[in-house]
Amino acid sequence: MSRSYTLTEFANTIKGFSGFPSSKDEAWRFSKINRLLQHSFDEVCPSPTALPSFDDLHTLIIEDGTVSSHSDIDGVTITVEENRRESPHAFLQILKPIAPKRLKVRIDKALDRPLMLHYRFSQNGLVGSCVDICVAEGVAVSLIEILQGGQEGVVIMDKKLTLQADASVELLHWQDLDLKAKAVIYERNELAPQSQIGGDLFSSGSGFCQHFLEAQLQESATLTLSGMIRGEEEQHQVVSARIEHLGRSSVSLLEFKELLFDAAVAVFDAKSIIRNSAEGAQARQSSKALLLSDKATVHTKPHLEIYTDSLQASHGVSVGALDKEALNYLQSRGLTPSRSRQLLIYVFVQEFLEKIAHQGSRELIQKRMGVDDASV
Repeated sequence: MSRSYTLTEFANTIKGFSGFPSSKDEAWRFSKINRLLQHSFDEVCPSPTALPSFDDLHTLIIEDGTVSSHSDIDGVTITVEENRRESPHAFLQILKPIAPKRLKVRIDKALDRPLMLHYRFSQNGLVGSCVDICVAEGVAVSLIEILQGGQEGVVIMDKKLTLQADASVELLHWQDLDLKAKAVIYERNELAPQSQIGGDLFSSGSGFCQHFLEAQLQESATLTLSGMIRGEEEQHQVVSARIEHLGRSSVSLLEFKELLFDAAVAVFDAKSIIRNSAEGAQARQSSKALLLSDKATVHTKPHLEIYTDSLQASHGVSVGALDKEALNYLQSRGLTPSRSRQLLIYVFVQEFLEKIAHQGSRELIQKRMGVDDASV
């Protein structure tokens, strides 16, 4: 018989555990962390997750932190090592005993098609995954990450993406965990000189998700990240980004949108730090929220921390509902209220969708948003 327990109870069994953060900690201010810590779940209850099927992708399936299936890919090396990472973060301290191994994926040559990493969490308990991905010097690759499953448990993920000099990654990250699951994701990106990441982040799953996104940019490195948070019911989703410019002429562009229904909550908390060694850097942050209910809430906090006079930097925020005049105009042209609403929602998300290069993933995400072509 399985046993029910909470994160707090589990943490008390870890020797030297430093303690959980509280709502007084800036990164957790809007996160209602007590709900997460007191959330009770069973130890084990396997539940397979359906895998999206694409014939035009290389596939690596990671089941509860362990590789369960992968295609043989020329130029890709997969190894497993002990998880020796020491971290002051409470949730990474919890992760270590439940995910004692780190999956290492090294890409040494350009691939003939995108590589999909499908993270499946089939247990209804405390589960985790540790993954390090390294793209070798001068290599260009397309990566698609999908997180699914989790049931009513807690998922903790620790991922590091390292780009060597002149490497390039086109990245799609889709968090689509079960609606009753809770998730804490730590994502670190290290960009060597002249390397670049062009990424799309879509967060639509889990009742609670706190996503920490960190990046360090060396000389002439570029990080361009387009994000979309879709929330419904009482989902609570947080993106906490910390981008550090270390080298000259480095570039970071963060453009996020929040599409919120019902009583959903989204948080966009971004800090770009431009060190005095990063002369000529460019940093831009943008957040645009569309609230489709009087109960939906968004918290946005763009922030620039600047230590050099030679740079270009900006940030902006906009929050609003559907334009009533636009709705009335569309209905005056013969569209029903429902189709008018769908059309304006589609216009809001269209720019994000068009940036997703892989057609199959784009179509799935578009349907997940509830704005497929037939409804428009």
